Amino acid sequence: MNFVTSMLMAFALSMDAFAVSISSGILLQKPKVWFALELSLFFGVFQSLMPLAGHVIGDSVAMLTSKASRWLAFLVLALIGLKMIYESTLPSEKRMDPSKIGIIISLAFATSIDAFSAGFSLSLVGLPVMLIAVMAGTVTFAMSFSGVYIGSLAERSYGKNMGILGGIILIAIGIKILSGSS
Repeated sequence: MNFVTSMLMAFALSMDAFAVSISSGILLQKPKVWFALELSLFFGVFQSLMPLAGHVIGDSVAMLTSKASRWLAFLVLALIGLKMIYESTLPSEKRMDPSKIGIIISLAFATSIDAFSAGFSLSLVGLPVMLIAVMAGTVTFAMSFSGVYIGSLAERSYGKNMGILGGIILIAIGIKILSGSS
């Protein structure tokens, strides 16, 4: 697999994390640099490790866990999205805090399911996965970091409607994962 193809795949794998980071920036309104770094690091690490895990897992195990993982990712994103929509009608001090480590890990896992599948698929056709894993992690880190600030800027510019949009985006990503489309 050449460099350009690997880079395109890395960008494609990072899109879910980018959208979720925008939603997190919307929720926080004025995120601190430490949060943006922490979120981006978790998202990047998960996007790097999941293709490697997918590559290592055997065919029978992957088929058994694929459906359960999709449902789990969908449920996590749908519940957080619904909560985000609801909380967008509340004063900002009563909103969900996306900077909590449990939420960050849940989102990182949910947005990296497609990276697991990509790693597994690459192993079936005998293609190397290490370059894509490194690229996906790096691209995801950069895009997630910028996404937090894009979301924050949008929230300050457009108000609570952005919280509703962010929740809808999370639910849509969950549905995309559940349907299995990439």
